[in-house]
Amino acid sequence: MLDAGDDSDKSLNAPTRTYVRDAKAMAATPADVKEYPNSYTFIVDMPGLRSGDIKVQVEDGNVLVISGERKREEEKEGAKYVRMERRVGKFMRKFVFAGECEY
Repeated sequence: MLDAGDDSDKSLNAPTRTYVRDAKAMAATPADVKEYPNSYTFIVDMPGLRSGDIKVQVEDGNVLVISGERKREEEKEGAKYVRMERRVGKFMRKFVFAGECEY
């Protein structure tokens, strides 16, 4: 029998901070995927990042992870932002394949 008043299991069901942070990063990173006969092409919006700042890796043999982080520019002495509209933070997308993938 399950005791509904037991608070000890709440932490097991709560999302971890990493999961929440990753979910936000993935929701804010739009992507297009093109399928070719023998490959895929991924077009991912990561504004403000240079190609060297973007990490591409395969996890568990079938999960392609594309990630990067845009950091806030250091303010120069005597200048301050009056408006900041460009997104800073983590960008990430994960794509799961039915079989092994390589890049």
